[in-house]
Amino acid sequence: MSDPSPPKDEEQGAGGGGAAASGEATEGDALLTRSTSVPIPSHEPDKNPCLHCLQVVQWAVVINLICILAAQILPLFFMSLPQIGHVQMLLRVYMSLFCLLFILVETRAPIPLLRSPVLTLFLSRGFFYSFFAIVSLEESIALNYRGQIINRGTFYIGWPSLFMELTAYVLFIAGTLYMILGCCCVGKLKEKMEDDLREEINQFRQHSHR
Repeated sequence: MSDPSPPKDEEQGAGGGGAAASGEATEGDALLTRSTSVPIPSHEPDKNPCLHCLQVVQWAVVINLICILAAQILPLFFMSLPQIGHVQMLLRVYMSLFCLLFILVETRAPIPLLRSPVLTLFLSRGFFYSFFAIVSLEESIALNYRGQIINRGTFYIGWPSLFMELTAYVLFIAGTLYMILGCCCVGKLKEKMEDDLREEINQFRQHSHR
């Protein structure tokens, strides 16, 4: 007759292995629970103060570009084409297109063509802004001169030219600031902070919907 003790040992070994596997599974579940129980903030992540300041400057530039666009269009309602001049009219068309282009760039419109480094870098944008500010300033001087000739002998205040001159100075200051920030590589830092903030917000929303 065979000895029944070996099967008992095998059963005990099998039972011990099952208990060990169960213990490993329990420990793994506990580790998984601890790893997934990360505290979720009660509100969306706040903006970095530096990012907030840069976005304020960005939207100030957008508002100023809108004002320059309005300054290009409004005089057309008060002066005829011969009074404005063909060259000035052509310049207004170019300036209006410039304003529309960089309004889309500043607002980061989802257009692949606008993601060119020439348009997105702070240094190049600052150069464009300062140059077009000088053009706009010269345009305001020409507009004021034409207004004085047309209204010769009367008290004349060239409000459109004054408005254009003011917006030109603001744009020149913004362009200078952009060039300084571009030399400090702030543009890349701003994009990185925006991408990080967007990723944090997306993660928060994904966790909050679970």
